[in-house]
Amino acid sequence: MTQGDFVRVDGKANIEQRLEFIRRRLYEWDYETPAVIRLEKYVSHSSDNQMRLVHVWFRKMAQFFNRKLADKLTEESIKDLMKHKFLSSTAIVGKTECYKVKSLKDLDMGEMQYFMDQVYNYATEYRCRLPIPEHSEYKQLRDVQNA
Repeated sequence: MTQGDFVRVDGKANIEQRLEFIRRRLYEWDYETPAVIRLEKYVSHSSDNQMRLVHVWFRKMAQFFNRKLADKLTEESIKDLMKHKFLSSTAIVGKTECYKVKSLKDLDMGEMQYFMDQVYNYATEYRCRLPIPEHSEYKQLRDVQNA
């Protein structure tokens, strides 16, 4: 198996099928470096639904702030600003301050929900109204949290 390969098992019904795949991959392994099999809870990454909605928000925020500022912001510049504000970490290397910013596609659904909450609250502080479609995953997860 190469780095990043994983096998998701959804239930007992597909264990044999998944084991056959793992067995085949282990026989193909060159064993110059040992292989490791690790079982862990599956965590789904941010969904397309969440990703589409947050990009709508970035676009709405750019339109809103462009009415108030001389600078012309884009969807991409708002995205970068929000990622830097809420998803960056700082490290000092020698005398240089370095920033590491997480990619949105690397967030799991819970992390993405939290990021979207932060973006929503940030926009609200400036009286920028962001849409929350009734049937969006964001709304459904928010309703579960608030229940």
